[in-house]
Amino acid sequence: MKALQDLDLPDLVLLYQAVLKWHADDSKTDELQQTD
Repeated sequence: MKALQDLDLPDLVLLYQAVLKWHADDSKTDELQQTD
């Protein structure tokens, strides 16, 4: 993934936090159904 290498660190942090927030919101309903 060359796109990630082009991002600055702050962008990566924001993206990481966004993913964590999305995953946390999503896992509220799928906590017992982990289909990774």
